[in-house]
Amino acid sequence: MRFAERYGFRPAKEFIQLNDMDSALRNRLWNLLTREILYDNYIDLRQSPSMRNIVRIIWGSYFKYPTDTIGVFWGGASKNDPRNIIRNWFYDSPWHDVYDFVEFCVDDLISDLRRKDAFENKCNIILESELSGFRMIGCKFLKITSEIELDAVDSAQSATGRFEPVAIHIRSSLGHLARRADPDYRNSIKEAISAVEAACCIITGNANASLGLALKQMERDGFQLHSAQKDAFNKLYGYTSDADGIRHALLEEESLTHEDAQFMLITCSAFINYLIAMAKL
Repeated sequence: MRFAERYGFRPAKEFIQLNDMDSALRNRLWNLLTREILYDNYIDLRQSPSMRNIVRIIWGSYFKYPTDTIGVFWGGASKNDPRNIIRNWFYDSPWHDVYDFVEFCVDDLISDLRRKDAFENKCNIILESELSGFRMIGCKFLKITSEIELDAVDSAQSATGRFEPVAIHIRSSLGHLARRADPDYRNSIKEAISAVEAACCIITGNANASLGLALKQMERDGFQLHSAQKDAFNKLYGYTSDADGIRHALLEEESLTHEDAQFMLITCSAFINYLIAMAKL
C-alpha cells in the first residue's frame, strides 16, 4: 500500500470508481465489446448483412447520424471507417456515456438471451475487478454504492487523535479491497471488524471491550438508543464477537465476494463514525 493510501490521503472515491472511469476499466469494456459485438476484423459491410445491420442500428438509433454516411469497410483505414469512428467516440466520451453505450449494445444488438446473460457475467467480472461502483443487472448498470457510503469510509479512515488506531484498521481494510490484481476480501473484512473493536476499546478504556460491552456502557452512561438502532448494532456485534463463532464462520467462508467486503467496510465505517461522535458528546 502506497503512502497516500496508508495515511488516508486518497479518498475512497478514488478506489471505488463511482463518478469516473479510469483507462483500465474503459479499455476492458472496449475489449469486451470487440470480442462479443463490435468485432475486431476487416469486414466488407456489403458482404455481411448482420454486421451491416449492427452498424446501421448504432448509426441511426444511438448516434442518430444519417445512415448514408456509413463507410463500406469495417476495420479499414479510411476516414469514414465506422469502426474507427465508434472507437474514437468511445475513448473521447465521458464515463457515463460509455456505460450508456454498453447498455445500448447489449439491449439492441444482442437478441439471444443466453448471449445477453453471458455478456452480463463477463461485464460484471470486469466491473468488480476494476472496482467500479456499478454492476450490470438485467442488462442495465445499477449503482451498488453511494456518495454517502463512500463519505462514511473517508471519514472513518481520517480519524485522528486517540482514534488514529481505528483509522489505521479502516485504511488497511480499504487497501485489501483495492488490490485490483489480487483483492483480499477476508482480510478486508477482518480489518473492518478490528476497527470497530478498536473504537470500542478506546471509548470504554477497556482493552478487552467488545461492541456489546460498549453498548451497555453507553446505556449506563445515560445515552438512549432507539430500539431499532440498538437491534441493528447488536446484529453487527454478532459479526464482531468471537464468542458466538459468527466471525470465524464468516472469515472461513470460501465464497467471499467484493460485495461482502465492501458491505462490511461501509457498515463498520458508518458505525465507527457514530461511536466517535457519541464519544465526543
